[in-house]
This record gives sequence, C-alpha cells and structure tokens, in this order.
Amino acid sequence: MKQTTLAEEFCKAISKFNPVAANDGVVFQTKAGLLWCRIYSYDDKDRVSSSSWIAARFFDTALAKKVFGVVKDFDNTSRLAGYTGKWNWHDFQFHPYQKRMNKKELREAGMKMIVAFIKEIDEMKSSD
Repeated sequence: MKQTTLAEEFCKAISKFNPVAANDGVVFQTKAGLLWCRIYSYDDKDRVSSSSWIAARFFDTALAKKVFGVVKDFDNTSRLAGYTGKWNWHDFQFHPYQKRMNKKELREAGMKMIVAFIKEIDEMKSSD
C-alpha cells in the first residue's frame, strides 16, 4: 500500500477548516483572521528542499498580533512575525537532533509539525 505524502496528510488535516484554493495554497478563516498556507514537503516530486515546512501568513497582521499577544513587530517569543503576518512552521523544530534526518525521521517530524499546526489553530479558534 502506497504511503500518503505529507501534502496529502496536510490537505486532509486542514479540510475541517473548509479551505479555499488561493495563490498556490489555501485560505481559511481563523480567530486571527484569514490565513493563507501551503506545505512544502520533503516528499514532493518538485521539492525545493530536503526538509518540510508550512508557509503561512495572516492577512490582518494587527488582528493576528492581538490574538497571539505580540506587542513588538519582531518578538522572538512568538512564531508570528508581527510586521509581516508570517506564521511559518519547520519540521526540524519537531526533531530532537540538529542533523540531517533520514526519510522515516523526516516523515515523523513532518507529521508532528502538521499536528501542532492544526492544534494551534484549534486552540486559537476556541479561546476568547
């Protein structure tokens, strides 16, 4: 049985947010406003990297800063870049070692990244 790609897993995970295709990615509503995102995964046939990452950006930077509690535009305590609204995720953040990962480790780190991304959105949506 063929293993699903990280991109397929990502699409399945975000489907509950009813995403709409937009500019080579998808857009959906969150408590912090509209979020555009796309996954670049190690197992893409046209990959540009040997690792995986989720590119994400909030359209309403001011609202996103409020939701995440970001006071300064460059706040290294938050994943959100307050100046641009970028909210990127990288697989190496979910792997215990700073080394080149094998395919099994790349998949595990990528799946952990997707789960954490979805969890953060779920918690964002439910908090008031």
